[in-house]
Amino acid sequence: MTSPLRPPLEAEFRKLVGGLGYQCLALEKVREGGRLVLRLTLDVEGGISLQDCETAAREVNAFLDEHDEAFSEPFFLEVSSPGPERPLVRLEDYRRFRGEWIRISWKNGKKRVLCIDDVGEDGVVTLRSREGEVLQLPWTEIRRPRLHPEV
Repeated sequence: MTSPLRPPLEAEFRKLVGGLGYQCLALEKVREGGRLVLRLTLDVEGGISLQDCETAAREVNAFLDEHDEAFSEPFFLEVSSPGPERPLVRLEDYRRFRGEWIRISWKNGKKRVLCIDDVGEDGVVTLRSREGEVLQLPWTEIRRPRLHPEV
């Protein structure tokens, strides 16, 4: 079960991570195996390294030590990269990965694999299927987009 952080605390988290030079793709508080986990997914141009995760974890832990009142019980901090099948979260992600294949959920629940051909200034993404079918969708209407590197 996922629960959000208080908005002011989440904003401070994102500011801290941004100040380190990383993009915060996801920040979630979940219960797994009976323990509370604070999961932080980071990205940076060129990809996140293990050293990046360690650096961010040290800074985030120091920050959390100052804000321990935000958590009513002990928790485990997990800092990671988005991996090769990373989600596309922002409009800039579509621009960054133009020419790459993505997997999306379609209206009827089916999944489709499409290539990002272009991203308009208005936020409309032009996608192409393997068969050459072209779709244009506002990026905000694309459901659960993830890179799909095995095409």
